[in-house]
Amino acid sequence: IAAKSKLSESEVMHALKWMQNKNLVTIKSSSYDLIILDKNALFYIKNGLPERLLINLLKDKALTLAQIKAQFKGKKDEINPGIGALKQRNLISIEKDKDLKFKLNHDGLKYIHEQLPEEHLLKQLSQKQFRLNDIKSFDKKVFESIKRRKEFIKIEPVKSKTIVLTELCKQLLEQKIELDLIETLTPEIIKNKEWKNKSFRRYDINAKVPN
Repeated sequence: IAAKSKLSESEVMHALKWMQNKNLVTIKSSSYDLIILDKNALFYIKNGLPERLLINLLKDKALTLAQIKAQFKGKKDEINPGIGALKQRNLISIEKDKDLKFKLNHDGLKYIHEQLPEEHLLKQLSQKQFRLNDIKSFDKKVFESIKRRKEFIKIEPVKSKTIVLTELCKQLLEQKIELDLIETLTPEIIKNKEWKNKSFRRYDINAKVPN
């Protein structure tokens, strides 16, 4: 309302309080928690989660940890957490050769061409803003997993007000009301004597105003 009317928020609230006192609008207050993507989540959306980088490395053949470190395109300190995430989801297996090798198992291979649940949820969160209670039950486990990661998710409390026109206001809008009132008395109005042919806007000194 402030943006469209080019008024300050305090001016808008004063006007709405006046309208509320006249039974022209109802003002409904509510609060909710907004999900905000933090800097690490934004970085990984652009560059890929560590487990995605590992899947891309392991899609053709099994690799030792040394080979993974040599070819990994992300930060080296992301390798162990990435491997841990894939093991926890049971997407990789470990082969015992001269050196231990990590390999995508049958379940892991399908994610070469499919999004990981974390990737899907991060993409959803990047496309629009969600409230905390918007997270559906089947998303909660995945949401909690990315929320635990460092600087991934911020929860921001938000207070909002919704303005609803009353039936009385709707009826008045259908009426053609033309008033040319003086809102503020200025030196120019006094000098030009415009006040003689106009009425002043009335003010209710007992009306409640916003705190």
